[in-house]
Amino acid sequence: MKNIKSILKYAVSVLMLFTFTFILFNNKTNAYVPYVAKVYVFSYVTTASEESSSGSIKGDHSFIVVDNLTSNNITVGNMTVYGYQTVSVGTWKDKGDHRGLLYNVEAHNNNSFSGSVSISKRITDIELDCLSSTILANDAWSLTNNCSSFAMKVWNSVSENKLSMSGVKTPTKLKNSIMNYNYTVSETITHNGNAGYFKSNGEFVNIVC
Repeated sequence: MKNIKSILKYAVSVLMLFTFTFILFNNKTNAYVPYVAKVYVFSYVTTASEESSSGSIKGDHSFIVVDNLTSNNITVGNMTVYGYQTVSVGTWKDKGDHRGLLYNVEAHNNNSFSGSVSISKRITDIELDCLSSTILANDAWSLTNNCSSFAMKVWNSVSENKLSMSGVKTPTKLKNSIMNYNYTVSETITHNGNAGYFKSNGEFVNIVC
């Protein structure tokens, strides 16, 4: 009987030690998730706008911003973002001679988006790869793949807080969807890097904003 009690006592001690070790390891693992970037989805709506014939809103715009949280370079779409710097990404109908994906246009015009709403989340390197793939798969602009559709797709590719819009996608609809979450008004957009787009051969073309 005495031996049985000793065995049970030893078994309980081992179980408690294993449980404590598992909890400690799990907590440490969660505490050191290697976030490499912070992604934002923005939607800006003017105070007095009207529907254009294309179905988008005149003067309104939706886009993505990515902050590099590390001292290393990261890649967002085709753009290299240096340590602790920022890039904005959006699709445009008529900026320069390129219709589709443009980098840093919003960042160069950050004063134009006062009153915009946004939400954000930190992402890992794996999530960053997914985000970049989604960006590159949507280098176009059309009524059904406009700036709001683009921003929603990119955000939804890495976030559990899904955004949704019905019918023709517009900045107003995306703004309303963003406001279902804990959103920020007039988040600061840092200006880093040149504005422009990439050709199919990888050459970057600067544009004047």
